Amino acid sequence: MVYIDENTKQKIKKIKLNSTYFLINFENVITDNNCSDTWNAITNNIKVKKSFTKKIEELRFKCISIELNNNLSFDEKCEATECVWKEIIELFRELNIDENKIKRFIGCKSNIRIRDGVKNFLKVANEKKIPVIIISDGIFEIIKYFLSYNNCNYDNITILANNIFASTETNKIIHPLNKNELSVSDDIISEIKDRKVSILLASSINDINMLSKAKLNNSIKIAFLDQNINENFDIFLNYFNIICTHNTSLDLIANKFKNM
Repeated sequence: MVYIDENTKQKIKKIKLNSTYFLINFENVITDNNCSDTWNAITNNIKVKKSFTKKIEELRFKCISIELNNNLSFDEKCEATECVWKEIIELFRELNIDENKIKRFIGCKSNIRIRDGVKNFLKVANEKKIPVIIISDGIFEIIKYFLSYNNCNYDNITILANNIFASTETNKIIHPLNKNELSVSDDIISEIKDRKVSILLASSINDINMLSKAKLNNSIKIAFLDQNINENFDIFLNYFNIICTHNTSLDLIANKFKNM
Protein backbone atom coordinates (compact mmCIF):
# COMPACT_ATOMS: atom_id res chain seq x y z
CA MET A 1 0.00 0.00 0.00
CA VAL A 2 1.13 3.56 -0.72
CA TYR A 3 -0.35 6.61 1.03
CA ILE A 4 0.29 10.09 -0.43
CA ASP A 5 -1.14 13.26 1.04
CA GLU A 6 -2.89 15.66 -1.34
CA ASN A 7 -0.38 18.52 -1.03
CA THR A 8 2.45 16.17 -1.95
CA LYS A 9 0.62 14.99 -5.06
CA GLN A 10 0.62 18.58 -6.29
CA LYS A 11 4.26 19.10 -5.28
CA ILE A 12 5.32 15.99 -7.21
CA LYS A 13 3.70 17.34 -10.37
CA LYS A 14 5.92 20.44 -10.17
CA ILE A 15 9.23 18.60 -9.64
CA LYS A 16 12.04 19.43 -12.06
CA LEU A 17 14.95 17.05 -12.54
CA ASN A 18 17.63 19.72 -12.15
CA SER A 19 16.21 20.90 -8.82
CA THR A 20 16.08 17.50 -7.14
CA TYR A 21 18.33 15.06 -5.31
CA PHE A 22 17.75 11.89 -3.28
CA LEU A 23 18.77 11.40 0.33
CA ILE A 24 18.48 7.73 1.28
CA ASN A 25 18.88 5.61 4.37
CA PHE A 26 20.55 2.35 3.32
CA GLU A 27 19.02 -0.09 5.80
CA ASN A 28 15.45 -1.16 4.99
CA VAL A 29 15.25 1.15 1.97
CA ILE A 30 17.98 -0.06 -0.38
CA THR A 31 17.67 -3.41 1.41
CA ASP A 32 14.42 -5.16 2.17
CA ASN A 33 13.05 -5.22 5.70
CA ASN A 34 13.80 -8.87 6.47
CA CYS A 35 17.59 -8.82 6.29
CA SER A 36 20.52 -8.13 8.58
CA ASP A 37 22.38 -4.85 8.82
CA THR A 38 25.90 -4.30 7.46
CA TRP A 39 27.59 -5.11 10.78
CA ASN A 40 25.85 -8.48 10.99
CA ALA A 41 26.80 -9.18 7.38
CA ILE A 42 30.30 -9.68 8.76
CA THR A 43 29.59 -11.47 12.04
CA ASN A 44 27.06 -13.80 10.38
CA ASN A 45 29.72 -15.01 7.97
CA ILE A 46 32.75 -15.55 10.18
CA LYS A 47 33.37 -17.12 13.54
CA VAL A 48 33.68 -14.57 16.32
CA LYS A 49 34.37 -15.15 19.99
CA LYS A 50 31.54 -14.90 22.49
CA SER A 51 33.49 -12.13 24.20
CA PHE A 52 33.36 -10.11 20.96
CA THR A 53 29.60 -10.54 20.64
CA LYS A 54 29.05 -9.66 24.28
CA LYS A 55 31.18 -6.51 24.01
CA ILE A 56 29.33 -5.32 20.88
CA GLU A 57 25.98 -5.86 22.59
CA GLU A 58 27.16 -3.89 25.61
CA LEU A 59 28.32 -1.00 23.45
CA ARG A 60 25.07 -0.90 21.48
CA PHE A 61 23.09 -0.87 24.72
CA LYS A 62 25.31 1.95 25.94
CA CYS A 63 24.45 3.97 22.82
CA ILE A 64 20.74 3.53 23.48
CA SER A 65 21.23 4.60 27.09
CA ILE A 66 23.04 7.75 25.96
CA GLU A 67 20.29 8.63 23.50
CA LEU A 68 17.61 8.25 26.19
CA ASN A 69 19.52 10.20 28.84
CA ASN A 70 17.55 13.43 29.33
CA ASN A 71 20.31 14.89 31.51
CA LEU A 72 22.58 15.27 28.48
CA SER A 73 22.33 17.97 25.82
CA PHE A 74 22.19 16.87 22.19
CA ASP A 75 25.84 17.86 21.66
CA GLU A 76 26.87 15.87 24.73
CA LYS A 77 24.92 12.88 23.44
CA CYS A 78 26.66 13.16 20.07
CA GLU A 79 30.10 13.33 21.65
CA ALA A 80 29.42 10.35 23.94
CA THR A 81 27.89 8.30 21.12
CA GLU A 82 30.85 8.96 18.85
CA CYS A 83 33.22 7.62 21.53
CA VAL A 84 31.20 4.40 21.77
CA TRP A 85 30.96 4.09 17.98
CA LYS A 86 34.74 4.39 17.73
CA GLU A 87 35.05 1.42 20.07
CA ILE A 88 32.68 -0.60 17.90
CA ILE A 89 34.61 0.21 14.72
CA GLU A 90 37.95 -0.59 16.36
CA LEU A 91 36.61 -3.97 17.49
CA PHE A 92 35.57 -4.78 13.92
CA ARG A 93 38.96 -3.65 12.62
CA GLU A 94 40.56 -6.21 14.93
CA LEU A 95 38.75 -8.97 13.01
CA ASN A 96 41.18 -8.26 10.13
CA ILE A 97 38.52 -8.39 7.45
CA ASP A 98 39.90 -7.51 4.03
CA GLU A 99 38.10 -6.40 0.89
CA ASN A 100 38.25 -9.83 -0.72
CA LYS A 101 36.43 -11.33 2.26
CA ILE A 102 33.77 -8.64 2.08
CA LYS A 103 33.25 -9.38 -1.62
CA ARG A 104 32.77 -13.06 -0.76
CA PHE A 105 30.26 -12.19 1.98
CA ILE A 106 28.23 -10.14 -0.49
CA GLY A 107 28.47 -12.66 -3.31
CA CYS A 108 27.95 -15.88 -1.42
CA LYS A 109 26.82 -15.85 2.18
CA SER A 110 25.55 -12.42 3.10
CA ASN A 111 21.93 -12.22 4.11
CA ILE A 112 21.64 -8.63 2.92
CA ARG A 113 18.99 -8.55 0.20
CA ILE A 114 18.20 -5.74 -2.18
CA ARG A 115 14.70 -4.27 -2.17
CA ASP A 116 12.63 -4.86 -5.28
CA GLY A 117 12.96 -2.03 -7.77
CA VAL A 118 16.20 -0.59 -6.36
CA LYS A 119 18.29 -1.50 -9.40
CA ASN A 120 15.80 0.19 -11.72
CA PHE A 121 15.50 3.22 -9.43
CA LEU A 122 19.27 3.80 -9.20
CA LYS A 123 19.64 3.25 -12.97
CA VAL A 124 17.01 5.89 -13.71
CA ALA A 125 18.53 8.34 -11.19
CA ASN A 126 21.89 7.93 -12.93
CA GLU A 127 20.42 8.36 -16.42
CA LYS A 128 18.59 11.51 -15.30
CA LYS A 129 21.75 12.83 -13.57
CA ILE A 130 20.02 13.14 -10.18
CA PRO A 131 22.49 13.01 -7.26
CA VAL A 132 21.92 10.16 -4.80
CA ILE A 133 23.32 10.42 -1.26
CA ILE A 134 23.15 7.19 0.73
CA ILE A 135 23.72 7.66 4.45
CA SER A 136 24.25 4.86 6.95
CA ASP A 137 25.73 4.32 10.39
CA GLY A 138 26.81 0.95 9.00
CA ILE A 139 29.90 -0.11 7.06
CA PHE A 140 30.98 1.77 3.93
CA GLU A 141 32.75 -1.19 2.33
CA ILE A 142 29.74 -3.49 2.66
CA ILE A 143 27.46 -0.90 1.05
CA LYS A 144 29.91 -0.17 -1.76
CA TYR A 145 30.41 -3.81 -2.71
CA PHE A 146 26.72 -4.59 -2.25
CA LEU A 147 25.85 -1.95 -4.85
CA SER A 148 28.66 -3.10 -7.14
CA TYR A 149 27.55 -6.74 -6.82
CA ASN A 150 24.08 -5.65 -7.93
CA ASN A 151 25.51 -3.57 -10.81
CA CYS A 152 24.14 -0.28 -9.52
CA ASN A 153 27.07 1.59 -7.96
CA TYR A 154 26.86 4.57 -10.32
CA ASP A 155 28.98 7.72 -10.41
CA ASN A 156 26.09 9.90 -9.20
CA ILE A 157 25.97 7.99 -5.89
CA THR A 158 27.72 9.21 -2.75
CA ILE A 159 27.97 6.85 0.22
CA LEU A 160 28.37 8.20 3.74
CA ALA A 161 29.16 5.40 6.17
CA ASN A 162 31.91 4.07 8.44
CA ASN A 163 35.19 2.92 6.93
CA ILE A 164 36.47 -0.06 8.93
CA PHE A 165 39.76 -0.05 7.04
CA ALA A 166 40.71 3.46 8.13
CA SER A 167 41.70 4.85 11.50
CA THR A 168 38.86 6.27 13.57
CA GLU A 169 41.19 9.17 14.41
CA THR A 170 41.31 10.41 10.83
CA ASN A 171 37.91 9.38 9.40
CA LYS A 172 34.53 10.84 10.24
CA ILE A 173 32.37 8.54 12.34
CA ILE A 174 28.74 8.20 11.21
CA HIS A 175 26.52 7.23 14.12
CA PRO A 176 22.74 7.37 14.77
CA LEU A 177 22.80 10.94 16.08
CA ASN A 178 24.84 12.57 13.29
CA LYS A 179 23.50 10.56 10.35
CA ASN A 180 22.53 13.54 8.19
CA GLU A 181 23.39 15.43 5.03
CA LEU A 182 25.53 17.87 7.00
CA SER A 183 28.14 15.09 6.99
CA VAL A 184 28.71 15.30 3.23
CA SER A 185 31.87 16.72 1.73
CA ASP A 186 32.19 20.25 0.39
CA ASP A 187 32.22 18.87 -3.17
CA ILE A 188 28.82 17.24 -2.72
CA ILE A 189 27.41 20.29 -0.95
CA SER A 190 28.49 22.36 -3.95
CA GLU A 191 26.85 19.84 -6.30
CA ILE A 192 23.45 20.00 -4.58
CA LYS A 193 23.40 23.63 -3.42
CA ASP A 194 21.13 24.71 -6.30
CA ARG A 195 18.89 21.66 -5.96
CA LYS A 196 16.18 22.89 -3.63
CA VAL A 197 14.02 19.75 -3.46
CA SER A 198 15.43 16.88 -1.41
CA ILE A 199 13.55 13.61 -1.60
CA LEU A 200 14.13 11.61 1.57
CA LEU A 201 13.73 7.84 1.48
CA ALA A 202 13.57 6.71 5.10
CA SER A 203 12.73 3.68 7.20
CA SER A 204 12.37 5.19 10.68
CA ILE A 205 11.17 8.41 12.28
CA ASN A 206 14.75 9.24 13.29
CA ASP A 207 15.67 9.38 9.60
CA ILE A 208 13.92 12.76 9.43
CA ASN A 209 17.11 14.10 11.02
CA MET A 210 18.98 13.22 7.84
CA LEU A 211 17.50 16.40 6.35
CA SER A 212 18.87 19.80 7.26
CA LYS A 213 16.25 21.97 8.96
CA ALA A 214 16.55 24.53 6.18
CA LYS A 215 15.27 21.99 3.65
CA LEU A 216 12.44 20.42 5.64
CA ASN A 217 9.68 22.47 4.03
CA ASN A 218 10.80 21.90 0.45
CA SER A 219 11.52 18.22 0.89
CA ILE A 220 9.38 15.23 0.01
CA LYS A 221 9.62 12.74 2.82
CA ILE A 222 8.96 9.09 1.95
CA ALA A 223 8.88 6.34 4.58
CA PHE A 224 9.08 2.61 4.06
CA LEU A 225 7.07 1.18 6.95
CA ASP A 226 7.25 -2.60 6.78
CA GLN A 227 7.00 -3.70 10.42
CA ASN A 228 4.32 -3.05 13.05
CA ILE A 229 2.40 -1.16 10.40
CA ASN A 230 -0.91 -0.73 12.22
CA GLU A 231 0.78 0.48 15.41
CA ASN A 232 3.07 2.97 13.65
CA PHE A 233 1.12 4.24 10.64
CA ASP A 234 -0.54 7.23 12.34
CA ILE A 235 2.74 8.17 14.04
CA PHE A 236 4.56 8.14 10.69
CA LEU A 237 1.85 10.38 9.24
CA ASN A 238 3.11 13.15 11.52
CA TYR A 239 6.52 13.09 9.84
CA PHE A 240 6.20 11.80 6.27
CA ASN A 241 4.32 12.85 3.13
CA ILE A 242 4.34 9.40 1.58
CA ILE A 243 4.17 6.08 3.43
CA CYS A 244 4.93 2.80 1.67
CA THR A 245 4.08 -0.48 3.35
CA HIS A 246 4.47 -4.22 2.70
CA ASN A 247 7.88 -3.99 0.99
CA THR A 248 6.80 -1.50 -1.67
CA SER A 249 8.97 -1.65 -4.79
CA LEU A 250 11.14 1.35 -5.68
CA ASP A 251 9.81 0.95 -9.22
CA LEU A 252 7.07 3.30 -8.04
CA ILE A 253 9.59 6.16 -7.79
CA ALA A 254 11.75 5.03 -10.71
CA ASN A 255 8.83 5.04 -13.15
CA LYS A 256 7.81 8.54 -12.11
CA PHE A 257 11.24 9.98 -12.93
CA LYS A 258 11.79 7.78 -15.96
CA ASN A 259 8.97 9.55 -17.77
CA MET A 260 10.14 13.08 -16.95
